[in-house]
Amino acid sequence: MGKAAIIASMNETSQAISTLNAKIAKLTEIKGSLESFPTTVNYVLINDENIKSNYNIAGAKYSKDTSFEQDLLKNIKRDFDTKIDNVSEKVSNKIHELESQKFGLENKMNLLLNQLLTTKEK
Repeated sequence: MGKAAIIASMNETSQAISTLNAKIAKLTEIKGSLESFPTTVNYVLINDENIKSNYNIAGAKYSKDTSFEQDLLKNIKRDFDTKIDNVSEKVSNKIHELESQKFGLENKMNLLLNQLLTTKEK
């Protein structure tokens, strides 16, 4: 392989590394957004005493409803957290895959550089 072909291959490899770096950066940003996404859904009515004082309604039914609604919101948060964890894990796996590809290309670049330095052709 002549120097021109080696340089062309190095340029192509460098471009591929840049593309992978951009993809890795984007996925890292996505992963950060996922991990910082708030999953808590606030219960605005607070509790059955708050309902009693603010809305002038009370009784066992409202106490049960309050407990049910609070449990429902806890379950929703748990489900959100699970979904986010699953997606975050998939994004992490993709990042690792791309980093492995990048490592291979960086090794190729080093081999090409060594080949360029040892090639006698001008």
